[in-house]
Amino acid sequence: MNIAIVQINNSFSGQDYLPLTAGYLEAYARTHISRMGEYTFLQPIYKRLPVEDAVSYLSACDIAGFSAYTWNRNLSLAIARRLKEENPKCLIVFGGPEVPEQAEEFLRANPFIDCAVYGEGEIAFASLLEQYQPGRAWMHNVPSFRFIEGAYYCSTSLAPRMKDLSTLPSPYLTGLFDELMRNNPGTEWLAMWETDRGCPFGCTYCDWGVLGMGLVEFPLERVCKEFEWFGQHKITYIFCCNANFGIKKRDVEIAKYAGDVKKKYGLPRALSVQNAKNSEERVFQAQKTLADGNLNTGVTLAFESLNPPTLEAVKRKNIRIEDFRNLQRRFSQAGILTYTDFILGLPLETYNSFTNGISETIASGQHNRIQCGNLGIFPGAEMSIDAGYLERYGMETMETEAVIFHGVIDADPDRIKETQQLVVATNTMPREDWVRARAYAWMANFLHFDKLFQIPSVLLHEITGLSYRQIFEAFLGEQVEQYPVLRELKYFFLEKARGIQQGSIEYCPAPEWLNIYWPPDEYMFIKLLRAEKMGRFYSEAEDMVKTYLWHYPKIIDSALLTDSIMLNDCMVKKPFEDKDKLVACGSNIWEFYYGAITSNPIPLQKGSFEYHVGKTSEQWNSWDDWMRQVVWYGNKRGAYVYGVKPLHPGIAGHH
Repeated sequence: MNIAIVQINNSFSGQDYLPLTAGYLEAYARTHISRMGEYTFLQPIYKRLPVEDAVSYLSACDIAGFSAYTWNRNLSLAIARRLKEENPKCLIVFGGPEVPEQAEEFLRANPFIDCAVYGEGEIAFASLLEQYQPGRAWMHNVPSFRFIEGAYYCSTSLAPRMKDLSTLPSPYLTGLFDELMRNNPGTEWLAMWETDRGCPFGCTYCDWGVLGMGLVEFPLERVCKEFEWFGQHKITYIFCCNANFGIKKRDVEIAKYAGDVKKKYGLPRALSVQNAKNSEERVFQAQKTLADGNLNTGVTLAFESLNPPTLEAVKRKNIRIEDFRNLQRRFSQAGILTYTDFILGLPLETYNSFTNGISETIASGQHNRIQCGNLGIFPGAEMSIDAGYLERYGMETMETEAVIFHGVIDADPDRIKETQQLVVATNTMPREDWVRARAYAWMANFLHFDKLFQIPSVLLHEITGLSYRQIFEAFLGEQVEQYPVLRELKYFFLEKARGIQQGSIEYCPAPEWLNIYWPPDEYMFIKLLRAEKMGRFYSEAEDMVKTYLWHYPKIIDSALLTDSIMLNDCMVKKPFEDKDKLVACGSNIWEFYYGAITSNPIPLQKGSFEYHVGKTSEQWNSWDDWMRQVVWYGNKRGAYVYGVKPLHPGIAGHH
């Protein structure tokens, strides 16, 4: 009997993930069932492909298992539906986070699915293969099973959690992927990796917590051997699936071993991890070790919200703001970039609490990147399972096409679109407040995190006491109506947010700009620069600030503001520039600014200061190269500006 596992992941310019879930299911079954001689596993389907191609490949299968999540749900369903039409005798099994605990509605809506597995899949799938026979009576003996039998919905008890993960063989170390890799020699492989499984937290928007999944560790020796395998097999990028890397003391040891492998083989290029929420010292040590091993991809210091009622409603306990400031300072001093996550649309969040949270996080030292994701409703999360949750908080949702920012645009009109349910309003953040909050987050990205107005923003905050919220909101206020470029920027963000509320995608498709989806702030960065409007943006911004933000008790010197904008403009990386530049300022702007963003304050001083901007250190002679290497690749690294070398200044006195 033939078995195939379908675990469809997104592809990235010739790069594909090895299908870890499919490997786990096969590896566990091969070790734990007595009937293995009756089965033959086909190579898994691991990436998106046309439905008919997938069905042709699967047509001779007796059992087809599908691992379904947001990025592949609709395509998986379309393949399964066609497969059942082509081969009615094929047993079609669905698992993964898209299968809800109460799966009756899901199964009745998709009658071509014979059975579904809820929760961990290895034990249930092995039991399926052990019990399988004609008819459906055997299904009652398989744990974690959901199925329809006649007119009745049937649900078996959950399989016990896998407490001893040494019983789950590694698909990497047992060679299960060797043939797949040989058959696809042109693919650059990426890998998913678990060093532990589960999460001790119960955030209501996440599908980890509802299973009561405390942490279970894979054996350390196996973990280290797997990373050695990655180096040996030239795996370029590793995504660690742990929910809380750094929560365990041994994570520092694992990070050290990973660095040793990188030094030995030159690969992987990077190891991406999701940090623990409340383990300050171990998080720092683990990330410092990854950085020392040249594997760090940026440190996530996630908040999701700073509003106490919101955190209580979603059952989340954040790192203390004092600990955040300390970690941010330590990472900055160590030269390690961080970024912070917020979620827009959480219950009890208001426009004020959301915008103040972002402003406070910047003031606490986060100057590299804040990622403001839109809240999505996932089938396995408590928000979805608790029938009254959305109504209790007045959460309005809209179905939109799910795309990946910087993902390739698929122009095939017959493609299967993936969709998601986004929260676009709540009873504490009505629709227009959600629009304003969404636009505010994009404006913060454009001005501060894309580094286009960061130097003057920092000076305004540090010298006048203006909050970052006040600065960003000035660019969204009525006062910009008289400024054409600022008005264009404002209304683009507002209308894009309203479009999401009407069902449009979150990002901006640009077939002419690398044929990818751009985040709105990056899209406007490219648009204004290509239209030669950035100079007008800076002149309008300077006039707007001087006109509308000059009434605060402590003002910034007019010449200082002009110099800061001029320096910021000069530092922005642009294509077709082939000469270094010297920027003369009347104050030590760079030293003051850099001290502020690294929590090492330096007094502002007047005098004659010159700054060398090394534009010849990196050059781009085409728009495509610039968009790819600066705007796209620079996203999390904040690599939008050149470095600056202060030349010997003459100091005229304190400001």
